Amino acid sequence: MEEIALVVLQVLLELLLELLVVIGIDLQWKHESGRVGFGYVSVMLLLGACLGGLVNWIHPQLFLPNENLRLAALVLNPFIAAGVSWEIASYRQSRGTDIIPSNHFITAFCFVLAFEVIRFAFGRR
Repeated sequence: MEEIALVVLQVLLELLLELLVVIGIDLQWKHESGRVGFGYVSVMLLLGACLGGLVNWIHPQLFLPNENLRLAALVLNPFIAAGVSWEIASYRQSRGTDIIPSNHFITAFCFVLAFEVIRFAFGRR
């Protein structure tokens, strides 16, 4: 039972790290005039990859204990972070902020995907 609790804690820890960074970046958007462009998506991919590399440099050991969980995190975490970002943007939009929730979904997805790919590819097992 302790092993299961430890795995769940490790999954939540990695997801929480990603969400804290994405939400911090996401909340900085004040006004939007239209759809997000390729340049901003590229910046978010680059920031995610840089943060993934920085985390690998600081803590090269992966949090998740086996390959299946790492693969699941690679697939699911971008969608979870993007969904949380969409919900926050929708809430802010309902409160009168001039933002487009789909922009926040796309940028959060790209950021976390790049982070996860770098962690998956270069993290030590």
